[in-house]
Formats: sequence, C-alpha cells, structure tokens
Amino acid sequence: MVMKIALLTPLVLGENSGLLIDLARGAVRKSNGSCRIDVISYAAARSHETLEDGLVLRFLPQVQQPLLAQDALSWDLPSVIAGTDVVHIHQIYSRSGEMALLLAKLLRKPICVSQLGAPCSTLGADLEILRLADRVIDLAQLGVYEEASDFLAAGARLLTVYQGLLAEARSAAA
Repeated sequence: MVMKIALLTPLVLGENSGLLIDLARGAVRKSNGSCRIDVISYAAARSHETLEDGLVLRFLPQVQQPLLAQDALSWDLPSVIAGTDVVHIHQIYSRSGEMALLLAKLLRKPICVSQLGAPCSTLGADLEILRLADRVIDLAQLGVYEEASDFLAAGARLLTVYQGLLAEARSAAA
C-alpha cells in the first residue's frame, strides 16, 4: 500500500521552495514506490503538475487573495487532508499552517510540522500550537543546510519520520 503524504506550504514559488521539493524528491526516491508526496500550496486557480513518479505539485484555489502569501486558505484543504495518511505542514507559524494543523487534528491525521525563517503569524505561538503536532521536524537536523547537501539522504531521514508517524497512528488505532 502506498503511503500518501501531503506536504503543505504556503510558499512553493518562494525563496526556499526548491529545498522543499528536493527534500520531498529524496523521500520519494528512497521509498522505492512506497510513498507518494503531494507538495501542496495555493494559487488563484486549481492546478497540478507531476514532477516525477510519486511527486506531485498541487495548487489549491485560494478563497481570496491574501495580503500575505502565507495567509492563503482554500475550501479544498479539508478534502485534501482527509485523503492523506500523513500531513507535513511547513511554515506552521502562518495562517495557512495554523488552519492545516487544526484540520489535520480534527481529522485525526498524524502531523509533523516544520518552520523556516521568521513566523508571519503569532497566533499559533501564542496558543502553543506545536503541542498539537505529533512531530516537530528540525530541517537542520535532516542536513538540508549543509553545503552541497545530499537531499537523497535528507529525504531518507524525512521518510523515516513519515513512516514512524504512520506506524504509531496505526498501532494507536488498533
């Protein structure tokens, strides 16, 4: 059975989007076909692009044009989260990250979160929202910031996190 992972981020076309896509690519390649990762962001209209087997870039239609890109939301988000096995929310301290975490928690999905750069929303921090996540991923510990970073190795470490979360969720449900 293929593990379905939603990697949600408000900034796919931003400064660090290549890092996330490379990290997801490394995880997919190391899985030998046992996982599919949809990197999900927001745009004016719904679209998707298959980057390679098991790795898809999806854009959900925004409810409205936000003042900050990190505040984008979509009415499609609940159904996307419902259809996945593991939810990885990147940029957790953003309105879209906070909403995704609440939806994933309500849908009882295993959740991991990561943050890169300064927060653009203090609501999650004020409410200690990280306590709702099953794992907090430190991207530096995955090795993504090292010079000439090996994204295949970093992706393999990320895949281990995803597999562990899913195994824990399944054993808790049994």
